[in-house]
Amino acid sequence: MDIKTIQFLIKYSFAKPSAFVSYKQSIRNQFLSTEELAQLSWTRTKKLLNHAYETVPFYNKKFSSIGLHPRDISSEKFYKQVPILTKADILNNYDSLISRTYSKNDLKDITTGGSTGVPLRVGRHKRVVREAQKWRIQSWWDIDPTDNIATAYRPLPYSNFHKAAMKLIYWPQNLISLDATNICEKSIKEFIDGLKSHQPKMVHGYVGAIDSVADYIIENGIKVPSPKTVWLTASPITTVQEKKISKAFNSPVCDQYGCSEVYFIAAECPNKEGLHVLSDLKKVEFINKDDYGIGDLLVTDLEDYAFPLIRYQNGDRGKYSDKTQCSCGMSLPLMEKVKGRITDNLLIGGTVISGEYLTTIFDDYVDQVKRFQVVQKSEYQILIRVVPKGTHNLDTLLKKIEYSLIQKTGGKASLSYEIVKEIPDIKGKMKFVIKDF
Repeated sequence: MDIKTIQFLIKYSFAKPSAFVSYKQSIRNQFLSTEELAQLSWTRTKKLLNHAYETVPFYNKKFSSIGLHPRDISSEKFYKQVPILTKADILNNYDSLISRTYSKNDLKDITTGGSTGVPLRVGRHKRVVREAQKWRIQSWWDIDPTDNIATAYRPLPYSNFHKAAMKLIYWPQNLISLDATNICEKSIKEFIDGLKSHQPKMVHGYVGAIDSVADYIIENGIKVPSPKTVWLTASPITTVQEKKISKAFNSPVCDQYGCSEVYFIAAECPNKEGLHVLSDLKKVEFINKDDYGIGDLLVTDLEDYAFPLIRYQNGDRGKYSDKTQCSCGMSLPLMEKVKGRITDNLLIGGTVISGEYLTTIFDDYVDQVKRFQVVQKSEYQILIRVVPKGTHNLDTLLKKIEYSLIQKTGGKASLSYEIVKEIPDIKGKMKFVIKDF
């Protein structure tokens, strides 16, 4: 840890006293042996289970109703006995999910509509230093917390005092911001001017927002200073997007996975052999696996004791990598890129077309397609919106995609195409699959 990082952590500790320890432990944990890391994760899991049973009314009632006690969960193989926590559970039991050892004043409410359109409120303990995991991932890319960065997110309703305090703590950082919910040519130009002026070490933001900036850079032949990485989050990244964004910024992409309810679950290091699961702090499982090993994701947040999320099913799908360890030397396990959500699956005449397949249908055509979106208009009707790079061989390409999708549905689907100039983001995020009936 260099002196610059130490000075920053000391300053940040005035806001959150455990910042220094949290970051230092995270860096140490990622280089434990595989066995030591697994033991640390299990020890923390057991501690959280006991805490939840003893102090959280929801879990006490849930465990008791099925005759389960934390002492029955004696090893990893018994962990699957712990009931799954669903979005409906949180929606209907917010108050009873708060530990009796904390109050509502200890919580910060996170609200997300997700793919359901129903606002979900989740409590997060204010004192947990989640930012430490952001700094940890940045350190893999040799980026200091106070280095200049550029962000493309939706604006957050922080007070003026909070903004001023963070500016002081992060000094001498220059922050270049793009409102991902209100992207236009003027805002993109201003963002690019900021990139040129401040030369950020990292560009960080929603996939859809950064994708729009990349389009503008390439279409207008603009050269921007190369950051060490372009950190993308909030939705699956297609091969088309990754190659385009990497080309526009002349920089490798870092795919980071998390959700509004549980931040910083996994991320890529520069070796890009998979996403490192932060398994010392987040326990990840995959259930209901298909023939390709892709399953529904469950996550347990081992940090937050105020509003415990245990085996939480967030709606995403993925799988662990077949590769046991990354060549970077960290022992953090690897998962593959998250391909889609459960709600991205389409049901066509009794045949399920998986979201993870739909998000990859144009992967082999990165030079011909800028963006796409799959819309199910009725039980048997699919519309594919395409933003092409040009018209050369476009008809041939679309016929190949049509043939592939019809084969997938056993000939049941009727396909149509809509060639468009742009596909707008939804609240700054790209939505690949839409059900419109």
